Amino acid sequence: MLDSEHIDQAPALAQPAPRRMPWPLRWPLRLIGFVAQLAIALYGLGVIAYLVAEAVVGEDVSLVGFFGNFFPWLAWGGFILALVALFSRFRKPLIALQLPGIVMFVILYGALFWPQSIPATSGPALTVATFNVHAHSDPDAVAGAVAKLDADLLGIEELSSEHVPALEERLARRYPYRALYAKEPYDGAKPPPLSGVGLLSRYPILDHEAIVTEHRMRHLRATVNVEGVAVTVYVIHPDNPTFMPPHHYSTARRSSAFDELLPRMAAESNPVLVLCDCNMTDRSDDYRRMARRFNDAFREAGWGMGFTFSATTGLIPPAIRIDYVWHSDEFVARDAYVGDDSGPSDHYPVVAELALRDMAPSERAAR
Repeated sequence: MLDSEHIDQAPALAQPAPRRMPWPLRWPLRLIGFVAQLAIALYGLGVIAYLVAEAVVGEDVSLVGFFGNFFPWLAWGGFILALVALFSRFRKPLIALQLPGIVMFVILYGALFWPQSIPATSGPALTVATFNVHAHSDPDAVAGAVAKLDADLLGIEELSSEHVPALEERLARRYPYRALYAKEPYDGAKPPPLSGVGLLSRYPILDHEAIVTEHRMRHLRATVNVEGVAVTVYVIHPDNPTFMPPHHYSTARRSSAFDELLPRMAAESNPVLVLCDCNMTDRSDDYRRMARRFNDAFREAGWGMGFTFSATTGLIPPAIRIDYVWHSDEFVARDAYVGDDSGPSDHYPVVAELALRDMAPSERAAR
């Protein structure tokens, strides 16, 4: 039997040496980790640079205007990279670089993911919609998609002469009042035909006119009798920005249309609705100009991001919101949403349920 002295002097069992990764793999993996962490840091710095540039110069710098269209996606990318950075030894500085974009997203869009408070009103209610139907789309498919919206007032952009017969034949009873300014086929002549817009209404259209801005863009102004209240409706389609990779992005053509339309719309004495494919996101300078005069129904009563373009039949979701229902202060937005059927178009329609604010009989008569 061993005594305690012999036990104390017994050699300790040898511990196995930790296994190390073979050196041919060690350095490539370290290099990959370094590059990944550098990319996360540069991404965060890029988003911060964008936010600073937007605050200082706005869309005057081409790349600032272009990347502003996709800011929600930039912020979501920062959130994903912050999660990846949790596995880094430098997690704190890497996550800190992503925080400005994430925080700005919450400030700008957080309210769109919470229940909205809708003021009560007993004024006339109506459902309005805007839909860019795509100038070269199938007329019957367009008529079917329009019928599904079941709106009281519908503004149509990119209306072509081929669409008109299908809309009038299939929807005449649903929409007895129509103002249709269709784009004629292009025969190679110069100047090219004016763009097409239209208004379908269940309410009487008292008058309507076409408004032509620069670059052959046609818009529509109409007065509609909504249960005894004269409402001015604009259907507008400003030109889209021009983009020439890698660095030229210009909103001048779009802004010139708003230069002409905004003063006219703001001077109206009736309640106003503006239905549009505005070719702008809510990060643009032109959006801020509109928001100073009118209310974005989706911002008031919608849920989520409300992306409307581009509508595809594949797995790629729409990436930006450029279609809007705007209204003056005489209206309350009760609900707003993006239609789930784009038909043959590359845009999803936007639908808003509105109501006129309560007005005294004397106010209503004055209007």
